[in-house]
Amino acid sequence: MWRIKFNHVQDLNDARFAASALAEWVGFAIDGPNAIAIEQIQEIIGWCSGPKLILEVHEASIEQIETYINILPVNGIECSNQRLNELKTAFSDLTDWIVTGEPKENESIITHDSAWGNSNHLTRIDLTKRSSKDLLEHRPEGFSLDCEKEIELGKKDLTLWHDLFEDLEIF
Repeated sequence: MWRIKFNHVQDLNDARFAASALAEWVGFAIDGPNAIAIEQIQEIIGWCSGPKLILEVHEASIEQIETYINILPVNGIECSNQRLNELKTAFSDLTDWIVTGEPKENESIITHDSAWGNSNHLTRIDLTKRSSKDLLEHRPEGFSLDCEKEIELGKKDLTLWHDLFEDLEIF
């Protein structure tokens, strides 16, 4: 079974696709260029269930993160290695911690560190550069996909996602 995370979920289409692909996590950026408002996250998760909710944090303050955690059913945080100890101390009740690694050969390695001490490596893949054959050949423990912005209002091209999940026999 693949461990899958959808990064920077932007809308209900992303979240529903993630749920249908049996993703373990959906990530919502709360700061930076992919950030969406807390009200949008509430609306999206109100219509979709299944994957665990991860807050993608870059430079957000402890107070801002705390606001999101008090309103949303957050399971974990994705952050840089530099912020991990600070955030784990502040939010020790969270069980899922995803640490973004250094870019290596146009991909980032992400480590999942749960409260039980398990570590898994998720490979961030760019479907315009990598194929399902790459995943099947190298067989990482899991992978993460970046969600795309809409082409136009209400319209996304999910062809690459469909092809990937069909090849991996998830659909």
